[in-house]
Formats: sequence, C-alpha cells, structure tokens
Amino acid sequence: EMLYDLRLRVARFAATMPFTNDDIEDIRLAVGEAGANALRHGLSPTCCKVRVRAERHRNLIRILIIDKGCGFDPNAVMVPALTNLNETGRGIMFMRLLMDEVKFHTGGRGTSVEMVKRFRRLT
Repeated sequence: EMLYDLRLRVARFAATMPFTNDDIEDIRLAVGEAGANALRHGLSPTCCKVRVRAERHRNLIRILIIDKGCGFDPNAVMVPALTNLNETGRGIMFMRLLMDEVKFHTGGRGTSVEMVKRFRRLT
C-alpha cells in the first residue's frame, strides 16, 4: 500500500509539469523501484522511516528517496542474466534506463537515491 501511495503521489505531482504520459509512467516506475529498495533494504532496527521528496525545478523534476539503512555500493549490484526469472535484482537498471540521472549517496547515515527527469519539448 505504501508503494502504491508513493507512486501515485509522485505521479500526480509530475502530472502538473510538462511531461508526456510516457514520462510520467517512467517516473512512476522508477519511484516504485527506488521505494521498494528503500523499504526492503533500507529500514533499520532503530529507524523504520523512508523519506521522499519531489521538487520541481526550472526544467526538471528531482526526486529524493532517503532511508537510514546501512548503505550499499550500487556499482557492485549485478544485473541478473536474462535467463534468470527472479522478480528482483533489476530495479537499479530500470531506474537508470527510465530517468535522465540517478545518483546514489551512501554512508553511515543511510542511503539516498536522487533521480532527475528533464522536461522535453512537446510536439
């Protein structure tokens, strides 16, 4: 339920900007993947909160998803082989494909995922 609500709220916010429907669906999917990772891997025994922030800038949307987990090295995450039918392991790849920028900030205070999608000229 939390993921559904998170995706819905960010998509509604993105819909107030000059994005195509396809762009909004890309944002919704990327936010869902980042949110699922934060909920699955980023909760700690002392903190069970995930913070989300979406901001409109001049020509883009910037989305931050922040957790208090122990962090990880996103470059060490291997994409499963195409023959591997597991439902997990492809989220970071999808985020990078769907958004214009994806940055991970990790440290002793948790992990934040920063995603950017730029407005495109509508024709």
